[in-house]
Amino acid sequence: MICNNNHYRDPSIKIISLMELVADYFTEKNKAMELFKKIKDQNPRYVRDQIKMIQTVCKKHLLIHRDRALLYCLENEIFKASDFEPVLIALMEEKLQSSDNNNNHLLQNEKYRLTPITSNISDYKQILN
Repeated sequence: MICNNNHYRDPSIKIISLMELVADYFTEKNKAMELFKKIKDQNPRYVRDQIKMIQTVCKKHLLIHRDRALLYCLENEIFKASDFEPVLIALMEEKLQSSDNNNNHLLQNEKYRLTPITSNISDYKQILN
């Protein structure tokens, strides 16, 4: 069945207003506007859908993660809204892995390398028999 997506769109909000609204989800609003303009240049027909997709992602994630993803997308010329969330998630996972490496470094410290006291199994066999 063929369905028209136009009824999902909110025509009352102008594209520039929508861009400014979504840019408020970022610390550096001018960089967000720069990303949105690049998206608009590449796909002017679908810019509203792309900006709305970024807005949906922004509502789900913390500001620090949104800002990192924004900078990464600009630096690496990733100008598709469908790539914004995977980039954000990958950067979050990268940060988690680096914190795990820091924890491993702590465990390598000598005072954390304790060996537990173990019992001899023959002692238990004597008690049970």
